[in-house]
Amino acid sequence: MKRKKWLFTISYIISLVSFQASAQDYPHEIDEYPFIKYELNKLTFYGDSSGFEKLFNKFDKVVYDGTEQVDIIHMGGSHIQAGVFSAQMRKHLQTIQPGLHSYRGLIFPFRMARTNNPSNYGVHFTGSWESCRNVEKKRSCTLGLTGISATTYTPSTRITVSFDQDYIPYDYQSVKVFHDTDTSSFTVVPGDSSLQVVPYPELGYTLVTTSIPQDSLTLHFVKTSPSQNHFTLYGLKFETKDPGFAYHAIGINGASVPSYLRCNLLPLHTQAVEPELIIFSIGINDAYTTKFSPSIFKQNYRDLIKMIKSVSPDVSIIFTTNNDSYYKRRYTNKNGEKVKEAMIELAKEHNAAVWDLYTIMGGYNSIATWESYGLAKYDKIHFTSRGYVLAGDLFFSALVKAYEQHITKSY
Repeated sequence: MKRKKWLFTISYIISLVSFQASAQDYPHEIDEYPFIKYELNKLTFYGDSSGFEKLFNKFDKVVYDGTEQVDIIHMGGSHIQAGVFSAQMRKHLQTIQPGLHSYRGLIFPFRMARTNNPSNYGVHFTGSWESCRNVEKKRSCTLGLTGISATTYTPSTRITVSFDQDYIPYDYQSVKVFHDTDTSSFTVVPGDSSLQVVPYPELGYTLVTTSIPQDSLTLHFVKTSPSQNHFTLYGLKFETKDPGFAYHAIGINGASVPSYLRCNLLPLHTQAVEPELIIFSIGINDAYTTKFSPSIFKQNYRDLIKMIKSVSPDVSIIFTTNNDSYYKRRYTNKNGEKVKEAMIELAKEHNAAVWDLYTIMGGYNSIATWESYGLAKYDKIHFTSRGYVLAGDLFFSALVKAYEQHITKSY
């Protein structure tokens, strides 16, 4: 029988720790199932965890002072591209403390690439666009942090991005448009005269600003000189000056760690995002084989971390282990345990934390149980929407518990 657990957000935790009455608490329900190891739902720190104190000190600035912004990048495969897990995290982060309203962050208009787009923002466009993804091993194309691009050769095209105001009412004051910035690229022209445009070719983006916050964006890509012949879009980062937590979800269907190693502009774009925390959920596709090599897997991760730390040396890292899964829908995949052990070793090397979803969800062959409860799909790899919501609730709870320990130490 399914019951409810309650997760209390930071406003409630602060009232308990400081022994002050809180006028407005924000509890969140978490579905309770008999097979989930709730008592193990936590972040486990390996090596020196002092780097997380710097991260949580920044959390303090947001929660206590109503200042600062915390940028979080969550990288993965189809689990992240679907947008449900990250949407749940984003919703909870927005309610950590009453009054917070941060910005939406980095997105990619997946509809332009003819693949599934998260449901919480809409994309409309004109013209013909060709996509390239980091999972396409036989293609040679320039890619950035999002792991995907869309290119048009049509001289005058348009894109409009709008946010679902029933989800979280996002607006923006500036947008970084990541794109090819050489002289052969079409010019970014705003669809609204109130928007100002400043190109920063050395940083890999064009900055669009507005004096009045807006909740939708229309851009034209226009040929303004004879040398221009294309426009390649890598993503858009919607920003405000509001304090809070920005959750940048980076996911490509089928992506493995080597997929992101193919993204040569990844360091440049990461530098523009300036993350305080990187969450790595890459591994389910690496382990979808009968010839999984933990040593190669770890070396690929080391190379990826080196790319990121070349521009963000102080970034905190959380590894999330693979969910339990099947191989070709018929065979239990024993690589989940191997990925878990590899991530623990990586966490020790990089003073990172691990969120052990594999064990929390029930361990080996638990995906079959998740499917029977309507939390996983028939392929026994992916979750249903309910399953991703549950995973988001659990992960947020684990993050809050770690921050609660920081708060307790401060009093």
